[in-house]
Amino acid sequence: CFIVEKKIGSGSFGDVFKVKSREDGKYYAIKKSRERFKGKSDRERKLEEVCKHEQLPKHPNCVRLFRAWEEKQHLYIQTELCETSLSDFADVNHDIPEPIVCNYLVDLLKAVQHLHDHHLIHLDIKPDNIFLSRHGLCKLGDFGLVLDVNKNDTNEATEGDPKYLAKELMSGQFTKAADIFSLGITI
Repeated sequence: CFIVEKKIGSGSFGDVFKVKSREDGKYYAIKKSRERFKGKSDRERKLEEVCKHEQLPKHPNCVRLFRAWEEKQHLYIQTELCETSLSDFADVNHDIPEPIVCNYLVDLLKAVQHLHDHHLIHLDIKPDNIFLSRHGLCKLGDFGLVLDVNKNDTNEATEGDPKYLAKELMSGQFTKAADIFSLGITI
């Protein structure tokens, strides 16, 4: 189905690869879970990210999910391929011109507004979860911790990276303002 071009990243979930589809010739990113499923509950937990991403309506400033599948007890998630993460971009480009930063901020505000309009909180906004497309768009990705505020089930909420967390999250107050705080720290 795919030709693996190279590994382009890794995180707590697993590794990310740049692949080329044999079907349409296009490039995609595929996340592969690091570990095999360890029973039913582990499988359900790993499928959670896919379910959360699937419930999100498409938006130009959110990384697009194409499909997900299980193979040999691993979860694979196929998304659009972006050029780089904001974290990697900032490491290489230390002095990013202010107009570019402003454009990225506007793109991210649109992505966060889109989530919030659908009663979702990202909970893990940070440079590693923000991506740049080859067309210069800034896109929010990694929706594994997304919380649906309509379900009022904050007991199941998991906070993201402590360096980018709003203090109210540490006391169990899960509000949309937490995403704005994390975005502010990121920029």
